Amino acid sequence: IWLPLAVFAIIVYGTFSLTSVYPVTPMQWLFTLFNIQGLNYTYWKFDLFYAVPGCGHFWFVTTLAFCYLLTPLMQKFKDVSVSGWRKALLVVGVLVAQLGLLFLGFQPYYILTFFFGYFLSGKVRTDGKWYCFVTVLTVLSLSVRLLARKYADSSMIYNRYITLISQAVIAVWIFSTVYFLKEKLPKLFNALDCKAVHFTEHISFYFYLVHYIFLDSPIAMFNYFENR
Repeated sequence: IWLPLAVFAIIVYGTFSLTSVYPVTPMQWLFTLFNIQGLNYTYWKFDLFYAVPGCGHFWFVTTLAFCYLLTPLMQKFKDVSVSGWRKALLVVGVLVAQLGLLFLGFQPYYILTFFFGYFLSGKVRTDGKWYCFVTVLTVLSLSVRLLARKYADSSMIYNRYITLISQAVIAVWIFSTVYFLKEKLPKLFNALDCKAVHFTEHISFYFYLVHYIFLDSPIAMFNYFENR
């Protein structure tokens, strides 16, 4: 994941600098080429780096690399079994801890999402009761988010806590839906096991790397075409 980032950053930063479209600073070069440009997403008070226009989404690669580095450690605990009430207690504890860390400037949400996703992999239930539970939980989560948006929009609690948690709940619902439908409609999923789907899967990371430059940067397509 680092090599495509470095290649694309060199092309974009180099083009911006040579054409004087945007003055890329040495610090921006340094942070991006060492893949630490996402530190300001993990620690909100980090102000040594600010993103080049159109490259703000590079933070994700830093977080992803850190999660990959944690994976060997998590593998050691892969087979640890936790009972139902302990799981619930763990989730509540993580939510409270995340809220506390937020006021200290730390945002571990993305790493925690990877952590839970790793341990849930291969253990997703596909029965109707579980799917109904996840669906109700998702509706409640979105209701809280809409209510909070009405009264606390743009606040730190809303932007950096409520929205992120609701997004994680939605993600669980999406995966649960896919697994649920896969069990109920196996022929459909067999039909989707084709070259086009696998090709899309293989290019998804590269698509992510390059897409934002065309949406929000000095060379965004909206600067040249009125019809979005």
